[in-house]
Amino acid sequence: MTLRAYLNVILGIPFALNSMVLRSFLLSGAIQLSPAERLDAQRRAEADAVREEGKRRFKEEAEKRVEALREGLADFKGDILGKEGGLKGVFDVVRRVEYAKDLPPAEKSVIEWGKIS
Repeated sequence: MTLRAYLNVILGIPFALNSMVLRSFLLSGAIQLSPAERLDAQRRAEADAVREEGKRRFKEEAEKRVEALREGLADFKGDILGKEGGLKGVFDVVRRVEYAKDLPPAEKSVIEWGKIS
């Protein structure tokens, strides 16, 4: 995958893309792999697939987490702007709670968002 990505970068350069020498190198006769090389290629392809699946799952989980944080921030903003004495209420919570882990969910979202921003 790394080699493929590197070649894509190289081929993104007009001079390289139009190079007959590079084109000849890339398109000349196919290389015959030995059984050991075929096995190695198969293992690498499987490892690439596992890595890609892990990246996909991580991305999905990160997107879910960001969405949850956005919802928490919206709740927090709603508490501040939509309630009588909203900001005073937030300060009362902050004064009353000793540890951040004990804050209400909306306030925790603000802290988490601050960590990743």
